[in-house]
Amino acid sequence: VNNIGTAGFATDNQLAFFKGQNFVQITRTKTSAANLIELAQNLSETLDKGEGDIPPLVKHLPELEVTQKNAVFLNGFTTLPRFPLEFPVLSAVQSGGNADAVMGTYGKSKILIIEFNTPQLATENDQRIKNRIQELWKLGQPSPTAYRRVGNYSVFVFDAPDEASAKQLIDQVKYEQV
Repeated sequence: VNNIGTAGFATDNQLAFFKGQNFVQITRTKTSAANLIELAQNLSETLDKGEGDIPPLVKHLPELEVTQKNAVFLNGFTTLPRFPLEFPVLSAVQSGGNADAVMGTYGKSKILIIEFNTPQLATENDQRIKNRIQELWKLGQPSPTAYRRVGNYSVFVFDAPDEASAKQLIDQVKYEQV
Protein backbone atom coordinates (compact mmCIF):
# COMPACT_ATOMS: atom_id res chain seq x y z
CA VAL A 1 0.00 0.00 0.00
CA ASN A 2 2.32 2.69 -1.31
CA ASN A 3 0.09 5.75 -1.07
CA ILE A 4 -1.09 5.24 2.51
CA GLY A 5 1.15 6.29 5.40
CA THR A 6 4.93 5.92 5.36
CA ALA A 7 4.86 2.18 4.74
CA GLY A 8 2.26 -0.52 4.91
CA PHE A 9 0.74 -3.63 3.43
CA ALA A 10 -2.64 -5.05 2.55
CA THR A 11 -4.15 -8.53 2.33
CA ASP A 12 -7.67 -9.50 1.33
CA ASN A 13 -8.94 -8.98 4.88
CA GLN A 14 -6.69 -6.37 6.45
CA LEU A 15 -4.67 -3.27 5.78
CA ALA A 16 -1.87 -1.97 8.00
CA PHE A 17 0.37 1.07 7.81
CA PHE A 18 2.40 3.36 9.94
CA LYS A 19 2.80 7.09 9.80
CA GLY A 20 4.90 9.06 12.25
CA GLN A 21 4.51 7.49 15.70
CA ASN A 22 1.26 5.74 14.72
CA PHE A 23 0.67 2.17 13.61
CA VAL A 24 -2.78 1.45 12.20
CA GLN A 25 -4.26 -1.96 11.45
CA ILE A 26 -7.71 -2.20 9.93
CA THR A 27 -9.44 -5.54 9.60
CA ARG A 28 -12.26 -5.96 7.12
CA THR A 29 -15.48 -7.37 8.47
CA LYS A 30 -18.37 -6.67 6.07
CA THR A 31 -17.03 -3.73 4.07
CA SER A 32 -15.55 -3.99 0.59
CA ALA A 33 -11.80 -3.73 -0.06
CA ALA A 34 -12.31 -0.33 -1.74
CA ASN A 35 -13.95 1.00 1.43
CA LEU A 36 -11.04 -0.37 3.47
CA ILE A 37 -8.52 1.56 1.35
CA GLU A 38 -10.64 4.72 1.43
CA LEU A 39 -10.95 4.48 5.22
CA ALA A 40 -7.19 4.01 5.58
CA GLN A 41 -6.41 6.95 3.26
CA ASN A 42 -8.78 9.24 5.16
CA LEU A 43 -7.36 8.16 8.52
CA SER A 44 -3.77 8.54 7.27
CA GLU A 45 -4.43 12.13 6.22
CA THR A 46 -5.30 13.04 9.82
CA LEU A 47 -2.04 11.68 11.29
CA ASP A 48 1.23 13.56 11.74
CA LYS A 49 3.84 12.13 9.37
CA GLY A 50 6.69 12.62 11.86
CA GLU A 51 9.99 12.27 10.03
CA GLY A 52 8.17 10.60 7.15
CA ASP A 53 10.44 7.57 7.11
CA ILE A 54 10.64 4.06 8.47
CA PRO A 55 12.42 4.17 11.86
CA PRO A 56 16.14 3.39 11.33
CA LEU A 57 16.04 0.53 13.84
CA VAL A 58 13.42 -1.27 11.73
CA LYS A 59 15.74 -0.93 8.71
CA HIS A 60 18.41 -2.84 10.65
CA LEU A 61 16.35 -6.02 10.76
CA PRO A 62 17.91 -8.76 8.62
CA GLU A 63 16.08 -9.39 5.33
CA LEU A 64 13.87 -6.33 5.73
CA GLU A 65 11.79 -7.23 2.68
CA VAL A 66 10.77 -10.46 4.47
CA THR A 67 10.11 -9.09 7.94
CA GLN A 68 8.79 -5.61 7.17
CA LYS A 69 5.22 -6.93 7.04
CA ASN A 70 5.37 -8.43 10.53
CA ALA A 71 7.80 -6.13 12.36
CA VAL A 72 6.71 -4.67 15.67
CA PHE A 73 8.40 -1.39 16.69
CA LEU A 74 8.40 0.18 20.16
CA ASN A 75 9.57 3.74 20.65
CA GLY A 76 10.93 4.93 24.02
CA PHE A 77 9.53 2.00 25.97
CA THR A 78 9.87 1.72 29.74
CA THR A 79 8.82 -1.94 29.92
CA LEU A 80 8.62 -4.51 27.19
CA PRO A 81 5.12 -5.77 26.54
CA ARG A 82 4.42 -9.44 26.28
CA PHE A 83 5.37 -10.08 22.69
CA PRO A 84 3.65 -13.02 20.99
CA LEU A 85 5.37 -15.31 23.50
CA GLU A 86 6.65 -14.80 27.02
CA PHE A 87 10.45 -14.51 27.04
CA PRO A 88 11.74 -14.70 30.66
CA VAL A 89 15.10 -13.15 29.73
CA LEU A 90 13.40 -9.82 28.96
CA SER A 91 12.80 -9.25 32.67
CA ALA A 92 16.50 -8.22 32.79
CA VAL A 93 15.95 -5.28 30.42
CA GLN A 94 15.72 -1.89 32.12
CA SER A 95 15.43 0.99 29.68
CA GLY A 96 14.07 3.86 31.77
CA GLY A 97 12.35 5.04 28.58
CA ASN A 98 15.72 5.47 26.82
CA ALA A 99 15.47 2.58 24.36
CA ASP A 100 13.62 1.50 21.25
CA ALA A 101 12.95 -2.05 20.14
CA VAL A 102 11.93 -3.92 17.02
CA MET A 103 10.90 -7.55 16.61
CA GLY A 104 10.74 -9.40 13.33
CA THR A 105 9.76 -12.96 12.45
CA TYR A 106 11.57 -15.32 10.08
CA GLY A 107 9.57 -18.52 9.82
CA LYS A 108 9.45 -19.79 13.40
CA SER A 109 12.45 -17.69 14.48
CA LYS A 110 12.02 -14.28 16.06
CA ILE A 111 14.67 -11.58 16.30
CA LEU A 112 14.46 -8.79 18.83
CA ILE A 113 16.75 -5.77 18.60
CA ILE A 114 16.79 -3.33 21.50
CA GLU A 115 18.65 -0.08 20.94
CA PHE A 116 19.78 1.70 24.09
CA ASN A 117 20.34 5.44 23.71
CA THR A 118 23.63 5.50 25.62
CA PRO A 119 26.64 3.15 25.73
CA GLN A 120 26.36 3.10 29.53
CA LEU A 121 22.75 1.88 29.40
CA ALA A 122 23.71 -0.71 26.77
CA THR A 123 26.60 -1.97 28.94
CA GLU A 124 24.50 -2.19 32.12
CA ASN A 125 21.71 -4.06 30.31
CA ASP A 126 24.14 -6.38 28.51
CA GLN A 127 25.55 -7.55 31.83
CA ARG A 128 22.08 -8.03 33.35
CA ILE A 129 20.93 -9.94 30.25
CA LYS A 130 23.97 -12.25 30.26
CA ASN A 131 23.46 -12.94 33.98
CA ARG A 132 19.76 -13.69 33.39
CA ILE A 133 20.56 -16.08 30.52
CA GLN A 134 23.02 -17.97 32.77
CA GLU A 135 20.35 -18.12 35.48
CA LEU A 136 17.75 -19.45 33.04
CA TRP A 137 20.15 -22.15 31.82
CA LYS A 138 20.82 -23.28 35.40
CA LEU A 139 17.08 -23.44 36.09
CA GLY A 140 16.40 -25.29 32.83
CA GLN A 141 14.02 -22.54 31.69
CA PRO A 142 13.56 -21.23 28.13
CA SER A 143 16.23 -18.81 27.00
CA PRO A 144 17.16 -17.18 23.70
CA THR A 145 18.62 -19.44 21.01
CA ALA A 146 21.33 -16.77 20.67
CA TYR A 147 22.16 -13.37 22.16
CA ARG A 148 24.83 -10.79 21.36
CA ARG A 149 25.53 -7.13 22.00
CA VAL A 150 26.15 -5.23 18.76
CA GLY A 151 27.14 -1.61 19.48
CA ASN A 152 24.32 -0.16 21.60
CA TYR A 153 22.01 -2.99 20.45
CA SER A 154 21.05 -6.04 22.45
CA VAL A 155 20.12 -8.65 19.83
CA PHE A 156 18.14 -11.76 20.75
CA VAL A 157 17.00 -14.65 18.57
CA PHE A 158 14.21 -16.84 19.91
CA ASP A 159 12.80 -20.14 18.68
CA ALA A 160 15.43 -20.67 15.96
CA PRO A 161 15.90 -24.26 14.77
CA ASP A 162 19.54 -24.19 15.95
CA GLU A 163 22.22 -21.91 17.34
CA ALA A 164 24.05 -21.63 13.98
CA SER A 165 21.01 -20.23 12.15
CA ALA A 166 20.32 -17.89 15.08
CA LYS A 167 23.87 -16.56 14.93
CA GLN A 168 23.56 -16.06 11.16
CA LEU A 169 20.58 -13.75 11.81
CA ILE A 170 22.54 -11.80 14.41
CA ASP A 171 25.52 -11.52 12.04
CA GLN A 172 23.27 -9.56 9.65
CA VAL A 173 22.52 -6.86 12.25
CA LYS A 174 24.78 -3.84 11.82
CA TYR A 175 24.95 -1.08 14.42
CA GLU A 176 25.06 2.39 12.90
CA GLN A 177 25.16 5.30 15.29
CA VAL A 178 23.06 8.24 14.07
